[in-house]
Amino acid sequence: MSLEDGYAEHCARAASRSVPSVVAAGLPSGVALITTDQIGQNRIVVVPGANGALRPRDIDDASALLASAAMILTQLELETPFDTIEYLAQQAQGLRVPLILDPAPARSLPARLLRLVTDLTPNESESMALCNGSGKLNPSTAAEQARMLRDRGPRNMIVKMGSQGVYVSGDNFEGLVPE
Repeated sequence: MSLEDGYAEHCARAASRSVPSVVAAGLPSGVALITTDQIGQNRIVVVPGANGALRPRDIDDASALLASAAMILTQLELETPFDTIEYLAQQAQGLRVPLILDPAPARSLPARLLRLVTDLTPNESESMALCNGSGKLNPSTAAEQARMLRDRGPRNMIVKMGSQGVYVSGDNFEGLVPE
């Protein structure tokens, strides 16, 4: 988020939270608009902004904050440079902080990144893209894809299946959690 347009400060005040790692990037904040259709499928429209300026050095500057985190959640936004996401994942592993990756938008991911992810949370289209699949996801295909992806690195899979619910695969639980 950018300090220049006041959006980051507004969000922090609204959530009653401090945002010590927000830095001035000289760019407006980006915005993502998420819509959901009648059957629970979402569409995301992104207007890029300041996150496009996020670099690995910014991750280093926030290392004390990251080291104190219980977990880190990130996504593959269109604007955040991919090398910065990979660097964050490396740092999280080095700090022993679990990393949750929402692989949005859908695309294939390198094995080196998947090995650094603790929890991977794709939706139907993202799961299909990660597994080179096609067709409609159902609990059976979600189970296959979750196992396939866990074999490539993530400890836990949380496959978001719209109105069908969520398929969870981990060391302690595997199954469909209905909507």
